[in-house]
Amino acid sequence: MEKRCVMCGKLFVPDKFHPNQKCCSYRCYHKKYHRELRDKVINKLGGKCVMCGYTGPALQIDHINNNGYEERKKLYNNPIWNYCGSGTYYYKLYKKILSSDINGDYQLLCANCNVEKEMRRRGLIK
Repeated sequence: MEKRCVMCGKLFVPDKFHPNQKCCSYRCYHKKYHRELRDKVINKLGGKCVMCGYTGPALQIDHINNNGYEERKKLYNNPIWNYCGSGTYYYKLYKKILSSDINGDYQLLCANCNVEKEMRRRGLIK
């Protein structure tokens, strides 16, 4: 019996080991899970850019103290995680933000404001 994927809308036949599966593939399922997790993080951080108020899909998580590089090094310190790609970092970051009181370590910026902040930090604009 064919089902429609809840993520992409394609028709698929569930395999005999997973008759209740809702997505056509493992990758499709993880896209849905990642999107839901990201939406929770965005809601926790206020849901809009702190500089201009933008609320669309181009919101980015910004490290207020510009310590993203050090945090990535710390989260990737385990050699096993080095082979898992950037998706693993975002999963760990989202879980960290959702599971703890972040005390002003992160903020939401739209893509434009995030680039402007970095250019100011580097002294390229005033």
